[in-house]
Amino acid sequence: MAIRYEVGSDIIVTGQNSEMSDMSNPRGDIHTEAFFVQATTTNGDRKRTALFLTRKDAEEYRDVAEKFFSLSGLSPWDLEPGAGCWYDADPQYGSDAYIRDEAAIVAREREEDMDW
Repeated sequence: MAIRYEVGSDIIVTGQNSEMSDMSNPRGDIHTEAFFVQATTTNGDRKRTALFLTRKDAEEYRDVAEKFFSLSGLSPWDLEPGAGCWYDADPQYGSDAYIRDEAAIVAREREEDMDW
């Protein structure tokens, strides 16, 4: 099974300041970019790491993880849940894995939208 390792990023809320609130940000959320390493199989299944505060840290972790998994013959899917900071992630959009899990993904997203 071929696995591709890459660095990605998300915008996360790191704090709040009510003096910064306005119509588009009523809670005054303070945002920052955080990075993660993502492993993707050829059928689209994905695992992600916990967040890193710098791209450099995420790139270094990616390089070490690639080397470790290559030499050991293991993959992030062989680890216990949460071990090594690897967690399940949504499959790659349009992949076989996404089509397999699409109903569950749509139901979860609909539920998350209802929380707003």
